[in-house]
Amino acid sequence: MLKFRIGATKVHPCFIRGLNMDQPANTKELYEGELYSLLREKLPSEYVHDGKVNTRLLSEATENARFTIYRWFHENKLSPKAIKSLLEVSANADRPDEKDRLTKNDLIPFLPIP
Repeated sequence: MLKFRIGATKVHPCFIRGLNMDQPANTKELYEGELYSLLREKLPSEYVHDGKVNTRLLSEATENARFTIYRWFHENKLSPKAIKSLLEVSANADRPDEKDRLTKNDLIPFLPIP
């Protein structure tokens, strides 16, 4: 007969959510990335509040999941679809004269080159 103790189960580290055994831990803060800084400076003011990008509004406007927005910030990489959606968000600003708009030249450095 097998005996089990409650709470005695050990979980392998690969099953812990968010842990990837193949990559080193990310030591950089979310707000220190180049992409985050660019979007904070150039996105319309309705997407930036208290100096921080509002990921909920940005995810709704770009039709991407919120975790996708955070992945952009952590990896500093954008897909062509992401670039297109960010350009649309910038072009459809309520107050277009308030800040400089995002351009393709701003976002091209964040395309991953194979």
